[in-house]
This record gives sequence, structure tokens and C-alpha cells, in this order.
Amino acid sequence: MSSSLVGRTVGKYHVVAELGWGQHAVVYKAWQPSLERYVALKVLRHHDEAALKKFQAEAQLTARLIEDWVPNVRQVYEVGRTEDGNIFVALEYVEDSLRSVLQRTRERNRQVDPAAAARLLKPVAEALDALHRLDWVHLDIKPQNILIAKGGRAMLADFGIAQRRGTHTHACTPAYASPEQAAGDRPVGPWSDIYALGVVLYEMVTGRPPVRGEHDLVLLNQHLDVTPPSPRDFNSRISAHEERAILRALAKSPEERYR
Repeated sequence: MSSSLVGRTVGKYHVVAELGWGQHAVVYKAWQPSLERYVALKVLRHHDEAALKKFQAEAQLTARLIEDWVPNVRQVYEVGRTEDGNIFVALEYVEDSLRSVLQRTRERNRQVDPAAAARLLKPVAEALDALHRLDWVHLDIKPQNILIAKGGRAMLADFGIAQRRGTHTHACTPAYASPEQAAGDRPVGPWSDIYALGVVLYEMVTGRPPVRGEHDLVLLNQHLDVTPPSPRDFNSRISAHEERAILRALAKSPEERYR
């Protein structure tokens, strides 16, 4: 797929805008006339077989969670092909994300109240709990993948790099990578998602991530070796108990994190 699909019809969907690019796919906002609703249309950008398998696995895992009545996971409506043979998946369209919320909060020179942050992330933690019971690990918990639906309800999205528990993998977003992902030679598991959720929580309540750097390698090394600054150094509203909870989630050793 070499050109934009904006203005074209893909299956039963009319593409109206481009939302963003990933390593393997581009995401569009599209209108479904038959049900009078918008969808997020994720289209694989090329015919790479390895990418195709990941794309199909993501759709199947999401569908399995929905079938099991797991709440707070973005729905999958359909998997199909474009006219030129590229795979697409139609997903529930959610306009806002935690990334946008944090950007707006920083622009106002504010921080998220710790109790409000915990309430917002609770549905995400519940979705992860269901995923972990299936022996899968998300491995890409970050503000962009936490969507905010109408009414302020958070939901989990993008299972593109999810892996079975016990896998060794480097797949990650470096700023939110667990030490296991940073090293690549240790098994990932629920403990890895707990670490990433701790990174997100730290960023929400302090206004900055626990590790900082301009290069991916710098970020990965910090996850392995550098103890993050005290959250209370940046937000005096954080209680000692809340700080202990955040730092326990960010422990370098999985055994020291919450189970």
C-alpha cells in the first residue's frame, strides 16, 4: 500500500481521515454507513508474512477477550482485505487517549491527582488481569494504548506485540519497557505489564516518565540499571503509601513487584 486510502472505500467502510502510522500498519478513521458509526481501520502496509501473522494474531486475541466478556478492551468488528490485497481490521473507534489527556494536563502545568490516576487505570488493570489468565502478556502498555471512551472510561488497545507468558523478547516501546524486555534474555509475564503500568502511573502523577533519554538504548539501559527519582520529589500530593506502591511496581526484579 503505497498511497493514502483517505477518500476511498475499503469493504463497507468509507475512509475519511488518517489517524497514525505504526511499524506495520496505518490507522484510519472510517465511516460505516450501514450502522451509521465511525470505526478505526487498521491496514497492513505491505504483504510481509511475518507481519501478517502478527496482525492476525492480534485480531484473534482481541476477539477472544471480547468473546469471554472481558470489559474495557477495544472491540474488533471485522478482518478483511483491501482491493489490492492488504489485510485490514475494523476496530471500535475511540477518539481520545491517555496520551492526549497527559499532553493537555502538561500544557496547563498540572499533574494528575494520584487517586484519580488509580481510578482511571483500574479498568486497564482489570483487562490485563483477564489477559494474564489466558497466559498472554500485552508488552506494550503506554498512554497511546490506553483509550478514553465517552464518560471517561479507560480501555486497553493494541495487542500487536503480545506474547505468551515465558517468552524471551526485545519487543517493546523503550520508554515503557520492563527490564525483561530491555534485556531480551529473561522471561516476560504479568510482572512485565505491571512494570509498564507502573511507568504510566509514575508519568501521570509526576508529569514526567521515570526514565529519560534521547535514544532508545539509553532508555533501555536505564530500565535495567537506574533507580527512578522519588515521585514525591515532583508531586507533594503523593502520599508515602502511594509512592511505595509506584516504586514497588517499578522494581528491577520481577519477584519484588506486585504479583
